[in-house]
Amino acid sequence: MRKVALQSESGTLIPECYIAESYMSRFLGLMGRKAIPKNEAICFPRCNSIHTFFMRFPIDVILVGENGEIVSVVQAMKPWRLLLPRKGVKHVIEMQAHRVQSLELQAGAKLVCDGVWA
Repeated sequence: MRKVALQSESGTLIPECYIAESYMSRFLGLMGRKAIPKNEAICFPRCNSIHTFFMRFPIDVILVGENGEIVSVVQAMKPWRLLLPRKGVKHVIEMQAHRVQSLELQAGAKLVCDGVWA
């Protein structure tokens, strides 16, 4: 998977944001991993829903609009859950649970993920 930095208008939020572009990287996502480091995230371009089947830990989920604005945030989504499509969502970012709160991210904030949206 290609790696970029997830940024806000004020600087880098997550230095290692992996872009799940291939079928296999999108299929596997975070499945099978024991944890996700706090400075790592995975972005699913052109995706508006996710599941946490076969995962071992909760995650924070950021639902992003076409131009990088945060549409919604789901904090500490538990394993074996399904997040259905939501209006206006074009990309999904997964990261360590409670990381959204520590980064002070909320709906309406603008994110930058080079190569996915600018």
